[in-house]
Amino acid sequence: MTQIPVSVLATRTEMPAISKGLDELLLQALGDASSTGTVTLRTSEAADLAGLTAEPEGTLRVVSLLPFALGEEDYEALAPRLIEGFEQLAETGDPVFVLTVFRAVPERQSAQGQKLLRRIRKLNLLATELSREYGAFVVDLDRVFADVGGTVLGTDYRLTGEKAAQLAGQELALNIVTNGCDAFVAYDMQERARAQIEANMVNFHATSALSPADIIALGKGRSRQKVMMNTDAVQENHASWLVSQVLKGRISPNEALGRLIGAMRRRGPRESLGLLFSALKQVAVKKRPA
Repeated sequence: MTQIPVSVLATRTEMPAISKGLDELLLQALGDASSTGTVTLRTSEAADLAGLTAEPEGTLRVVSLLPFALGEEDYEALAPRLIEGFEQLAETGDPVFVLTVFRAVPERQSAQGQKLLRRIRKLNLLATELSREYGAFVVDLDRVFADVGGTVLGTDYRLTGEKAAQLAGQELALNIVTNGCDAFVAYDMQERARAQIEANMVNFHATSALSPADIIALGKGRSRQKVMMNTDAVQENHASWLVSQVLKGRISPNEALGRLIGAMRRRGPRESLGLLFSALKQVAVKKRPA
């Protein structure tokens, strides 16, 4: 039996959407893709980043930024704490998935609403930096939900409602099966599960044939395959992070190569080398004196 442990840090209102993605869509797809059907998920909830970091090795870690958007701590103090927390998460070596926050604030005309909206925007921007620096995989719910619209979905930043749960759940499931299952199941099984999730995705666009997975999380992407477009930039950031960890002596070159092969094997030699060179360029730019 294959058991995949997942630890989640999120708000109460987000948990139905996360459960939809993990306990229904992802688990069903992996079970159907398995020849034996013996795949289980062990999902737990963490109270904070420290609790998430303390989970056993081999745990997938899912972090929503909404709890931090709703907190009272000044952003100037919060941002360094988040950066430190994600650095510690990266040191575990396990895949980390960070969920952005949908910028739909009903009370945005009020001073409090404007404050929350600014905080959400800052945190969503920070998510891209966390991806570049620490290899976190961005599940860009803000882009996905904004592309459909809060009115159509009947929800706001809290992700309440069945449509919101479906859209967020399928985006999370697709990201995890694409980027987080190498240590647990074989590649061909991942591909079958990914194809099933894609085939069953609900299209909330009334006038477009694009699925939510077409949204590019970080504004880049070369692949013409719909479901891969929003993972190109994320995997490039992850590759950059792996290179930096080798240079810092935190992981061995062999370990980094193994992870890169697992993350890029869908692309073929030419595109994988291109992604690696791009990652090396990112590291070189960061190290260039100002």
